[in-house]
Amino acid sequence: MAKFGFNRRFWPFLCLILLQIFFARSAEAGGITIITHGFNGNVTDWIIPMAGKVGSYPTFSGTSYSCYQISITRNGAGQYVATASLIAGPPPLSTDSGEIVVKLDWSTVAGIGGASSTTVAQATVGALLSTTLIPEMGGRPLTELPLHLVGHSRGGSVITEMSRFLGAEGIWVDQVTTLDPRPVSQFGDAAVTSWANVLFADNFWQTLGDGLFVPNGQSVFGAYNRKLLVLGGGYSSSHSDVHLWYHGTIDLVTPTNDTQATITVNERNTWWTSTEMGGAAAGFLYSLIGGGDRLSNVEPGGTGNGRIIDGFNKNWDLGGGLGANRTALPANNGAWPNPIRFALSPPNSVPAGQSFGVTLYHQAGASAVGNIDVAVYLDSDFNPYNSSEIVALQQTLLKTGTTAVSFNTLNPTVNETVSPGEYAVYARLNDGSRTRYLYAPQLLTVTPALPTPTPIPTPTPTPTPTPTPSPSATPTPSPVSISGTLGQCTTTGPSGLPLANVTMTMTGSSGDTTVTDPLGNYTFSASPGGDYTITPTKAARLPASNGIDTVDVTAIQRHFLMQGQPLSGCRLTAADCATPAGITTGDVIATQRFFLGFTTGIGNAGKYQFDPVNRSYSPLTTDQTNQNYGAIVFGDVASPFAVP
Repeated sequence: MAKFGFNRRFWPFLCLILLQIFFARSAEAGGITIITHGFNGNVTDWIIPMAGKVGSYPTFSGTSYSCYQISITRNGAGQYVATASLIAGPPPLSTDSGEIVVKLDWSTVAGIGGASSTTVAQATVGALLSTTLIPEMGGRPLTELPLHLVGHSRGGSVITEMSRFLGAEGIWVDQVTTLDPRPVSQFGDAAVTSWANVLFADNFWQTLGDGLFVPNGQSVFGAYNRKLLVLGGGYSSSHSDVHLWYHGTIDLVTPTNDTQATITVNERNTWWTSTEMGGAAAGFLYSLIGGGDRLSNVEPGGTGNGRIIDGFNKNWDLGGGLGANRTALPANNGAWPNPIRFALSPPNSVPAGQSFGVTLYHQAGASAVGNIDVAVYLDSDFNPYNSSEIVALQQTLLKTGTTAVSFNTLNPTVNETVSPGEYAVYARLNDGSRTRYLYAPQLLTVTPALPTPTPIPTPTPTPTPTPTPSPSATPTPSPVSISGTLGQCTTTGPSGLPLANVTMTMTGSSGDTTVTDPLGNYTFSASPGGDYTITPTKAARLPASNGIDTVDVTAIQRHFLMQGQPLSGCRLTAADCATPAGITTGDVIATQRFFLGFTTGIGNAGKYQFDPVNRSYSPLTTDQTNQNYGAIVFGDVASPFAVP
């Protein structure tokens, strides 16, 4: 299995990659992240340190978030009760991110003679549904927001049981992340299960322990399973190293620690594969905050070791196809309306006063009888509760029942008084008593309103002039032509991929425009003796379009690290897609962000550059053939190349 292969002298630059690789408000917040421990664990040792790094993640949307501790204890009557306390950050209704990170502490009942994972999960879900658990929420339950559940060891069983209890209430869970899950049957723990109401499940596990003093984890059906094969250093306990591994995908600084163990350059060098970029393209990347592509067919652990898309729910076609990778819920009362996936439709820009497109997958209702209300809002931040939103659509949708999911294409309208700028966009579903929210992963750029068309005046009749005798005609010289071909470039010249639909513009003594044909050919006709310039242009490729992917990111990264065969010729030119000049961390960052579909922080990635930039003829006297142009796409440095 290939390793990242860090070199110490490059580490300061690599830190820049890891800290900036997705830096912009282009992913989602406005959700609940719940992290919990396992047998004889607590939240103090590693959970609070992990939670404290969430707000420093490069794509975290905002400057503030709330941290709560929910504790599950047993009272004198033998009942399991939940209490909550704000331990860091401002109250939820006043943050700009809308994110709430919860440290779930059941340490007093996590040992021998304590509670089963099912008991802990049931008490926790009761707390999440409560409108009084957190007074600062103003009577709102935590279940209104998207849920990401993270659990280590026995905590893996706790969180999958939580998803089951939430499913019984008709609530979808956006993500379940199990870290070396190990239910203990002697304590009555439930099996770790990917339930039908979980959109994305990922599981990180190992079998490097002795199975007694150092437990081994297990794979999880229906999850993206990433088996960790190398875990030396850290805790010197592979079971605990799994949550340290995940910590290293949130906190990308090196060295870093969770107060109990440290990730050094050596761990960065060996724990992650080259595809995972030292943790920057792994683990937490696939959360809503991280914004990674959950539909990716990439196998970060190597061929045959699990694809990201394996963890995506295929019980219904939610964009990832159909397949049997979820377990049916034993109960589901359909009580909550759920926005499951919500996204903007390209382009992510609209003038004020115009409509834009969004897509929404939803499930709601115990049956398909009746309607729910849907609203779409523009928001200056990612908190749906702080009154900064602007309504763009209000309508009803049909309920689906618990056995179906509906896909909807909606067309909200930006009020013409909305100021130009970038806005988050979210969907709000309400059934009359319960509400859930979900932000789109893209930002919407609002541009100034289009000008009001000026009425065309009625033309005044023009008198017919008296004909003037025509002078004798002067012979017109025969036109001459300018012709050539445009092709994409790989290393030193055209790749054989013709470049169709390139706009060719002729300026000078006369002007004309044409586009290249499917074989990349063009021809102009012009009068001899004039001065002319021919300039090719082509619109940039859209982020996440084919041809620019992790292969290109890795190739640019390896060139920067001086690993393997360096890039040369057109490949080298195409790699230099961001400032500063030369191949730097900025180029790796820009290409990675383009591949992930971000619209900001991508430099020139996806843009075309032609060689030469133009050709001039002064004067043009004879036919000019073979006036060819080569082209590169910035960021496209490795095969397969972008389809023109």
